[in-house]
Amino acid sequence: MINFIIVAYYIAACFVSCYLNIQVQKNNLPVYATIIGNLLFMFGWMASIKTSNLDLTKLTALVNVTITFGFFFGLAFFGERIIFSQWIGVLFLIAGIILISELPID
Repeated sequence: MINFIIVAYYIAACFVSCYLNIQVQKNNLPVYATIIGNLLFMFGWMASIKTSNLDLTKLTALVNVTITFGFFFGLAFFGERIIFSQWIGVLFLIAGIILISELPID
């Protein structure tokens, strides 16, 4: 249950951060408004480490995938285009997570 809450929190934080970043890009907000998104992610990470029952490797993979797809959903929701190099980055992220998940941990 706590892992579902972590995912839901990060998706909501991604939407907030996407909105703030788009507003900064359009010069409707000052650049330092992006600190709010960073604080949301930092608070979420600290709370995730403290409350999740996953080991750190799996928790990191869960958070990274959630943030990546959360940003993509946020960008799509706000009508922004997702460019080819961003998709390549997602493929590299997924490949890295697969490699990390398959490595034996001693």
